[in-house]
Amino acid sequence: MCFSMLDDETSHSYDGEVLTKRGCISAVNIGDMVYHHGDRWSAEEISLFLKNQKSEEVEMESMKLLDTNCQWVQERRVLKTVHSMFVDSFIKEDMLQIALEASFKGRLLKIFPSAAVCNSLLQALLRSNQPDLAWEFLEEMQSQGIGKNASVISLFINDYCVKGDIRSAWKLVTEMKNYGIKADVLCRDRDMSIASKYFLEMPEVGLRPDCYNYTTMIRGYCKAGDTKRALQYLGKMLKSGNRPSTTTYAVLIDVNCQIEDMGMAEHMFQILIKDGLLPDVVICNTLMHAYGKKGCLHKVFKLLGLMTTVNISPDIITYNTIIHSLMRNGLMTEARDILDELVQRGFSPDVVTFTSVIGGFSKRGNFVEAFLMWSSMNKVAVQPDIITCSALLSGYCRARRMEEANALFRRMLDAGLRPDLILYNTLIHGFCKIGCVEDACYLVNLMVQGDIYPNNVTRRALVLGFEKRRFRNPAETADSKLQEILEKNGIYIGVDAYLSM
Repeated sequence: MCFSMLDDETSHSYDGEVLTKRGCISAVNIGDMVYHHGDRWSAEEISLFLKNQKSEEVEMESMKLLDTNCQWVQERRVLKTVHSMFVDSFIKEDMLQIALEASFKGRLLKIFPSAAVCNSLLQALLRSNQPDLAWEFLEEMQSQGIGKNASVISLFINDYCVKGDIRSAWKLVTEMKNYGIKADVLCRDRDMSIASKYFLEMPEVGLRPDCYNYTTMIRGYCKAGDTKRALQYLGKMLKSGNRPSTTTYAVLIDVNCQIEDMGMAEHMFQILIKDGLLPDVVICNTLMHAYGKKGCLHKVFKLLGLMTTVNISPDIITYNTIIHSLMRNGLMTEARDILDELVQRGFSPDVVTFTSVIGGFSKRGNFVEAFLMWSSMNKVAVQPDIITCSALLSGYCRARRMEEANALFRRMLDAGLRPDLILYNTLIHGFCKIGCVEDACYLVNLMVQGDIYPNNVTRRALVLGFEKRRFRNPAETADSKLQEILEKNGIYIGVDAYLSM
């Protein structure tokens, strides 16, 4: 006999496991809960049951229940899920002491609640003003392999802030760097006013902001799109005697590249060098990407040379960026040569590298070179993905070579790749552009059968197709055809209402 808490009506997910409910329940006590015809229980049903029990009964019997069922459940995965559901039910009923005991008791069986349930328990403990128990439970979480992360630490930081304990809050923010966590929990939702307030109060509670704290504020303002304020904090940082780190400059270079202020991005890069700091591969890749977008290929290769000089090893993102920049600027042969060189040097180009080159060749109608690149993927054991297929299909559709596009589409389906809406719309538009509305409608029907539903792009393509066929009212005909396809697949809703969803 195997016990778990499930019935047919709904499903619940704990620790990534989805459990399907079966049966129904009318329990009176915990004994009935275990032996009630072997039926399975949901978290809500346990919660409803607990509401009707005296807390003393629950305290004694729930632990017995957990022990008993542990004998029945053989699979560790199911046992862990059941255990998480138990603990979660106690949390929902505000029975936090029992939830803690049930969590710790799981250690005997080498199980522990899921990370989501643990976070719920921490939040409940802090909300009920039991921070010591919350810290104790956090230590237990760590011993069970559930590491500290931003969402967990932010619970404690927010608790300190609510209580006005700014010193402890910032101290904890500063300690986050020891765990490799970005300390932007006070800078969420693009609202920096609260973070700024707490930052300015740091000296009042005896804390001296360091480089890490300043960089946190700079990153927050950059994310909020306020580069002027970010630079002001850089000025405050320098005046305070704190030396910016490579990370500080990386944040500022990145935001200026995003807003295409390359003058300021280069200025920050030069200051970084003058300060005796070495740029890392991330900073170089960021600058290269921005230069490539602007067509400044000489700066891309100058930066690559600098990386070699200061012993910064280019990674696959570096080469992808260079190849993409060359393709963007029409230098197809050079991009292919770099890809060939990568393979010869034993580098492992990824699917992004090949897709960039294949897309570049197919855009320009050079399908021979595009297919050579496609074939060379097999030689280095890189499998084309849906984006690679889309890149080649787009080229065929642009060149009105729909037979080849359709053949590639069939090969893609045979290979087990699942088309997405963008790929379907590309093909549908390609067929409609040459007036092959029947083929386009066949594809619309195929996509709906695969639970991918048409949108306004699909509709506009069909209107174009019926225009090419010189229908008197192409828009009405397209809507009528879409309606017919939807109803054929069991979707009874007006086209306008459907497309506006």
